[in-house]
Amino acid sequence: MKIKDRLNEENKARWDTLQYRYRHYIETEMLSRGDMSNDELNVQIKPLIIHYQKKYAPFKPKVYIKKQSAASKIARIRLYIDELKESLNENSELDGKYAIYEQGAKDATKYTIERLKKIVGDE
Repeated sequence: MKIKDRLNEENKARWDTLQYRYRHYIETEMLSRGDMSNDELNVQIKPLIIHYQKKYAPFKPKVYIKKQSAASKIARIRLYIDELKESLNENSELDGKYAIYEQGAKDATKYTIERLKKIVGDE
């Protein structure tokens, strides 16, 4: 019986994140210690698994990204353009020498809106 089959749920979840070679190292170490019950095995293997997890980069579970349609992406860009237009209409809270920064930010926002409209095809 393989060692993986004898592990409890917590150790099995950690075991699955280890690379093959580290699993092999642990398996060899456990086999060299002789026969033991499942409980003894889980107690003795836990520090080894944690050691290899901390010392070496574990496998990351694959995350599947849901693909979006082009229409939904364009709709999201249009919503973003509307939000930018609303931010242009807000009153500036800066005055004096800092008002120039606000004007620069508004000019950059206008430029961004123009570029996004070109990408979406609204112009």
